[in-house]
Amino acid sequence: MATGSVVKQQHDCTIVVKDGAALTYTPSLFDGAVTISNIQRKMRDVATYEVRGVHKATRHTDRVYSTFTLTIQAANYAGSVDVGGASETASPAEVFNRLGIWAAATSTLPVNRGGGDVFCVDVEIRLEGTDLGEAADHTITAKAVRGVPQLVVGTPATWQVECVAYDGFIGDISNLIT
Repeated sequence: MATGSVVKQQHDCTIVVKDGAALTYTPSLFDGAVTISNIQRKMRDVATYEVRGVHKATRHTDRVYSTFTLTIQAANYAGSVDVGGASETASPAEVFNRLGIWAAATSTLPVNRGGGDVFCVDVEIRLEGTDLGEAADHTITAKAVRGVPQLVVGTPATWQVECVAYDGFIGDISNLIT
């Protein structure tokens, strides 16, 4: 794990979305906002058992999955984007829904676990380190991610992509989620 010496901010973060073959998507309008939830040692729900209002036991139950949200500024609904020299070939809706140039994308969820039915990608989340004098960037990759985009028309208009990482994380955060 890379050692950090500089406090990071949203402008130090980039994401790269990858399918199971060769497609990649690096949104140039990504505003650096990533919210990762459900970071816990045992990836299990907790249930409390009571008898007549008296606590009898608390136990780990079913597996839970880490979730995260990406926020990407929106220039249009679909197709290519060219804003201030920052060009993209697809919108988040096309990438995560396997549409447009992403129609032939390959799921990163293995076929024997539903990858032929559910489209997933890998999402690399990188905090800059080397540009700030550190020995390495800080990188985590969420594996087999299903993303559901929603369009929020506000100031500015954004795509918010709600994601579930079915195969967990590798990289700098993987030791925190087991």
